Amino acid sequence: MRPLIWANTGVSSRLSALSILKPVASNTMIFTEKSHWGPGGFYRYALSEHRTDVYLGTRLLMLRRDETGHETTSMNRLHRTDSEYRGYQTSMLAGVDYYFSDAFSIGGEVGLEYTDVDVTFTNTMMGRDKTSSSDTRTRSNLIARYYF
Repeated sequence: MRPLIWANTGVSSRLSALSILKPVASNTMIFTEKSHWGPGGFYRYALSEHRTDVYLGTRLLMLRRDETGHETTSMNRLHRTDSEYRGYQTSMLAGVDYYFSDAFSIGGEVGLEYTDVDVTFTNTMMGRDKTSSSDTRTRSNLIARYYF
């Protein structure tokens, strides 16, 4: 049993269909586009022969979210709000995987995440505003993996 070092990169994006409106209030509709991407590196070590791995790792994600909101006021005026979120997220994590076969494992991980985001709001009625936000939080995941 020897340690294995590997790296992982991934890209994921989600775009809500523009034809499907999500009413937030009776007079407001929001369209959202989200994406995040980035690399990660993990140090894996096998605890038992071909069954259990533990790992320590880190991830860096670049974050992007764009929202467009349309609101109709009581005087039937349409106002548009555009929001741009740009930032990054780093995380340190530890986990364990149990392999039921060569193609399937179940595991869990715990981590500490730091997120830093700059936000720009543009509203047809109120103008433009910028702010930033950061937070640190813990997370846990239960993961089922199927390997091709």
